[in-house]
Amino acid sequence: MKAITVSSEGQIAIPKEIRERLGIKTGDHLNIHVIEDKIILKPVGYVPKSQEWFWSEEVQDIIKATEVDFKEGKSITYNIDDFLKELDVRDSSSS
Repeated sequence: MKAITVSSEGQIAIPKEIRERLGIKTGDHLNIHVIEDKIILKPVGYVPKSQEWFWSEEVQDIIKATEVDFKEGKSITYNIDDFLKELDVRDSSSS
């Protein structure tokens, strides 16, 4: 365990070997959590605004359910021609 010092402005420096191990670079963001008497810092990945929808709880639940279905063999295999025909059928029935 490595000891660090808190500056008069409340700042700390994360030791180089820890930054390298976790891939933390200048400008990265960290979430801070207090759990009992511990401070937990976790690197935060940046997601572009245009892609936030993908990481919503609703979309992630759908993806998880789809993965379960696939693992249970609940999927269909198409050749490209049949797949395109199926898309046409679905497109015309949703109009």
